[in-house]
Amino acid sequence: MAKTKYVTDDYIKQVEHYLNNDLPLKELYTDVYTSDFNQGVVDKIIKKRERYVRLEDDLDHVVITSLGRLINTKRISQYSLRFTQNTIVCYVCDKKIDMPAIFEREGWKYNFKKILNNYYKYNWKLQDTAKYSYYEDRDKSKK
Repeated sequence: MAKTKYVTDDYIKQVEHYLNNDLPLKELYTDVYTSDFNQGVVDKIIKKRERYVRLEDDLDHVVITSLGRLINTKRISQYSLRFTQNTIVCYVCDKKIDMPAIFEREGWKYNFKKILNNYYKYNWKLQDTAKYSYYEDRDKSKK
């Protein structure tokens, strides 16, 4: 059951005071954000010489590694990525993760085939759409 926070009349008066006197409202904001990041999970799952970086903002409990893995340190699980012909598609909490951009920002070499080979080598869960056959492809193979 979620805890509901109510706004009191005193708080409304305090906000009006800050607004009327052009005072910064950040002083009134007392809700403290706590991260669900778990360093112990990362230490156990990360392979030797594998580097990682945490995602930003409310996704900071998820790390992306130099081997192309997305690991949720809150649920202690690894995301299944979708590999298309030449791209990797991954979402965390309905937010698309731009893996090539993160690799570039961190100074890691982004190699699609190497990441795909690592998934097969270590038997990590993935969706390889190159193996999918579509209805049009089936019709062409029969002729």
